[in-house]
Amino acid sequence: KTLKQPCVGDPRPHFSSRYRRDGSFGRQSVCERATGGRQPWMGLRFGQLTAGCVNGYAYDGVSSIAFDAVEECIWAGSLTGTLYQQLTPTLDCHAALNTNQSSGPVLRVQTLGQSVAALSAGQMGVYMSGGACRGCYLDRQMDMSDMVYRHWNHQVLVGRSGVDYSGEAIDPPRSRHVFMYDVVRSSVISEFETAHPVALMAPLSSGQVVMASPTGDLMVFDPRQGDITGNGSVGQAKVFSHGFAALESSGNLIATSGYGGLAHRPALEPFVKVFDSRMGIKALAAIPFSNGPSLLRFHPTLRSTVLACSSGGMFSMVDTSGTTLESYFVDMGGDSVSACDFNMNGDCIVFGGANGSVSLWGSENAAVTATGLVPEHAAPFDRSMVPYMDDTTSFSAAMNYAVHHRMEEQATASHVRPDEVMSVGLPPRVVDEALLASQSSKQVEFVTHIANPKYDENNTPGMAAAGVAAVRNKRVRHRRSGKEMAAAIDERARRRKMMGEVVLPNQFRRVSIKQQKGSRFEEFDFGSFNATSFSGLENGLANCYMNPLIQVLYFCRPLRDFAVGYAPDPEDEFSLLGEVSFVFQMLATADGEVCQASNLLRALRQTPEAVALGLLEGVKGERGAVDIAVEAQKDKNLVRRIERLCRLLLTRMDKEGGGTVADIFCLHQRQRTTCLTHTELPPKELDISTFQVELKYPKEAGPAVDFARVLGGSLETSNEIKAWFDQTVKYQPVRQQRCPTKLPQVLVTYTGLEDPSLIRFWEGANASSKFPYAVSIQYDKETGATHVVTAPDLVQLKGLCDDDIDDNDVDGGNLYLLTGVICYIYDKDEAEEMGRSYEGHLIAHINVPGNYSPTPLGAPAGNTSGDLGLRWITFNDFSITPCQLGDIQSTFDGQKQPVLLFFTKVDLLRQTMAKALQEPADVLSPDAFQSLCSAPPIQSSFPKRVDLAPRTFKPFSKGELIQKGDLFALDAEFVAYSAPEKMVMSELDDWSRASMRLGLGRVSLVRGSGPMAGVVAIDDYIQSVEPVYDHLTRYSGLLPGDLDVQTSRHHLTTLRKAYLKLRYLVDQGCIFVGHGLKKDFRMLNIVVPKDQIIDTMDLFWPGRGRRLSLKFLVAFFLGSSALGSGFQVDSHDSIEDATAALKLYKLYEKLTLAGKMEEALSRAIDWGLAAGWDPAAWHPAESSQHVPLF
Repeated sequence: KTLKQPCVGDPRPHFSSRYRRDGSFGRQSVCERATGGRQPWMGLRFGQLTAGCVNGYAYDGVSSIAFDAVEECIWAGSLTGTLYQQLTPTLDCHAALNTNQSSGPVLRVQTLGQSVAALSAGQMGVYMSGGACRGCYLDRQMDMSDMVYRHWNHQVLVGRSGVDYSGEAIDPPRSRHVFMYDVVRSSVISEFETAHPVALMAPLSSGQVVMASPTGDLMVFDPRQGDITGNGSVGQAKVFSHGFAALESSGNLIATSGYGGLAHRPALEPFVKVFDSRMGIKALAAIPFSNGPSLLRFHPTLRSTVLACSSGGMFSMVDTSGTTLESYFVDMGGDSVSACDFNMNGDCIVFGGANGSVSLWGSENAAVTATGLVPEHAAPFDRSMVPYMDDTTSFSAAMNYAVHHRMEEQATASHVRPDEVMSVGLPPRVVDEALLASQSSKQVEFVTHIANPKYDENNTPGMAAAGVAAVRNKRVRHRRSGKEMAAAIDERARRRKMMGEVVLPNQFRRVSIKQQKGSRFEEFDFGSFNATSFSGLENGLANCYMNPLIQVLYFCRPLRDFAVGYAPDPEDEFSLLGEVSFVFQMLATADGEVCQASNLLRALRQTPEAVALGLLEGVKGERGAVDIAVEAQKDKNLVRRIERLCRLLLTRMDKEGGGTVADIFCLHQRQRTTCLTHTELPPKELDISTFQVELKYPKEAGPAVDFARVLGGSLETSNEIKAWFDQTVKYQPVRQQRCPTKLPQVLVTYTGLEDPSLIRFWEGANASSKFPYAVSIQYDKETGATHVVTAPDLVQLKGLCDDDIDDNDVDGGNLYLLTGVICYIYDKDEAEEMGRSYEGHLIAHINVPGNYSPTPLGAPAGNTSGDLGLRWITFNDFSITPCQLGDIQSTFDGQKQPVLLFFTKVDLLRQTMAKALQEPADVLSPDAFQSLCSAPPIQSSFPKRVDLAPRTFKPFSKGELIQKGDLFALDAEFVAYSAPEKMVMSELDDWSRASMRLGLGRVSLVRGSGPMAGVVAIDDYIQSVEPVYDHLTRYSGLLPGDLDVQTSRHHLTTLRKAYLKLRYLVDQGCIFVGHGLKKDFRMLNIVVPKDQIIDTMDLFWPGRGRRLSLKFLVAFFLGSSALGSGFQVDSHDSIEDATAALKLYKLYEKLTLAGKMEEALSRAIDWGLAAGWDPAAWHPAESSQHVPLF
């Protein structure tokens, strides 16, 4: 294998670090590795490094080629169906395997991370390095044409061309030309119908796939919808009259080449046609390429640059705007070029020829892979060491083997040597012979189906599944319980601490709600995590990573006062400012009880910008399934996610609040743009604003660099880029300079620690100097020059600043105090136990003012605020603890990293400390409340609607005044928007269940006092804005369609309007009676003072033992005649439940007044123990035997 171009010219090789076989870590040039020390010509950008062939002793043309994603090698598929693995840069053959000669050539080679997939017409195989087969799919039709790998769910989308590899049409023709193949399960999971057969495929950034048909049609396909998106020109377009030659995509751009001309003489068109897929299929450009582009490849990092290559060897780098950047020629030994590919960073190109030749090209600073890993050669094995075993040998002989492997650690059997044994998974299922002989047994092919013997249509749903759990769970992989996981993490931390390593303190670790089996949420002891008067936030919901941000913003006094006094618009269903206002009001009135931001998270989920920025997390469902569509777009970097969320939240709140938020957080800057090529043109100035400052570190951000230098360089910036200047000179190299013109009251800075190497800036013995507790920022309004001074506390800062700079803004000087830090926690012990699923969590350190707490906060530990008297508190979801200064600034060996820093002006702190906190305002006026109560349902605004059922309530009239102490009975019904998360634990009959995501479906309010006592005042059905997973009809009485605006016959309204009506009644001091109200109000996301709640579950409870159900209490104390014999028989009704709770409360008052309550409750418990707790099981004669109390 020799070079086919002379090694002369530019002597500038690229050096890439790699690990040598002798154990040393050295640096060696890619060119030196290819030529034994000689340095070939590198050209202007690209030059040939090595040339060779896939098979040195036979002619085997290359049909597809790809770089490996991990190791320094390439994979080449040939016309004979052989897959070759060749080392780079020498192109020596490492492995060769015959995939299936009867299936034709290898059409596509696709890297899957640590494995590779090879597709031919009749077979798709997944192979590891060295050629070990991990999985194989055989297709009988033998018409597979191309594939696209979807890495986020380990699935491959495969297209069919409708003809086999010999060119014969499939008979009969099929309509399902696309199917989805799961690589992990090695099975086809779904098939889709398309308008045309598929010849070529390429992925788009939106999760869609662009497909090309053999007849020249271009289609955009969405696997989540299962069909072509749109019709006609929206999702399809006729591009070439005689088919495609190449199809490539990058982001939303599509590049194509194909055949045109007359029917009897098709010819390759000399253009690269570029399309945009965001608005259907829109043509952008037709780039001329006179040699005919038979191959196309987008540059992996320069997203708008395309490599266009002809079969003759001429290739060019062209921009999608139509500009040809560079042109080259590759010699394939006189034969045509049949395949090409870029490596992951675009530094190298590999070409494959129809004669089996391979050519590796590289640019300056080229590196094949970032890892530098070299495929390992298998060591020779001594078979004399293996004991012989045949069919007559006892299984006990297997214990003579020395090493045991687990399938989770070694994915394939080829990793295990013949002298070793491995676990093959769970034991076989043994079925009772009586079940196999039952009449319900039915065999289809080789699978036997048996009806569940525990099923009874009269039983409660789920009892049949629970009855056979012990048998079913024997074949389900068990997962460790939360207690076992916590014990393993603690043990790992203990061992690391003994070895002298840094262990993360407990107050910074993730906290979770641990429920005992059969217990209720109300029984979880949140008080053990919070000894302060501040309220925490639950963390059991999707997207609750925003909890630390909500807490920091709540303790920002100007924003807090503005939000709690904000009057939300009832018509704006998903107003983020309105939901933030509700959360702030809860935190202000909860008095240390844990709160839940479910309505805010619901509004965030409906925000289009949040989806586009990848801020949303998938909702977990049954057996760990997640919302794939949302999870696929989620930004996996939690640090970047919280930074984008902060920017989005402040921007949206400012837009909805009329500019008030900008007055608090907005940094105003002047941008000066100077053209570097046309210096005679005057600079352009533009006033801009931003809600965050991203820190820009020097190239060597080591211990010698302090925070003042970094912040100053981030406020006053200068960059040289290529950008638009004006209509005359258009795009030119320009210098953009930015300087502050007005500083905000609260300065938000983003540390930008997405690169792990930058964490060293915050580490070390002088970490205290890096944490700027007090900052002075001075700037010249004319020149823009910025000067930053930092100090450990406010007193020292005043000594360092000039005498003419005080707490006020004088000549551009401003004093700031650090009041909030959001930190990213990466617990090494938890990460080791959880594996790939671990992504860390966020906490907040907040410098809390004393007037936020009704009780004194105590002496601050390490005072940084001078005479302001602030105290540092750590908020870890619902765990709230005081903290020391050392805990704030310490990174604990990289396990705690600052992400967002909040600085507040000192004069603003003094002003707000002197004033009392703003009291939460009423969400509605009396007139607005009356208007909402009498408003028509949502369906009334639709021209075509179903006939509405008669109104079930009498709304509040204008003369009906709401006064403090008015009594109302309340009941709410909920629906499930996601399945519960289930996983099998170590006990075979035990399932650990995370509750399903519930949403309000119906709320009913019954008057309990006054002349209209017992009359229903509110009966709202809540419009569903997302698909309902389960209506929970047995418990809610809601049926499919009841919450759909197109089909519902009930009084339908929005969640925002229903919330505002209930919130108004709470603010007016009304008293609510119901059964299990604490859970209802928690799900409604309303904090109600304890003296306004009367819960019949507590009234009829002796203080120990089981709590009595509403059905039992009604049957025993009120009898069947009170609410009818059908009360809660098949389902629930919120009006009936609220009325029953009201009657029980009236009875409780009578019993208490007569002194018979204790006796009555004792008789009820004795009755339940004797006759059972379910009234449906009582005998008719027994149910009338209990003695009336009055």
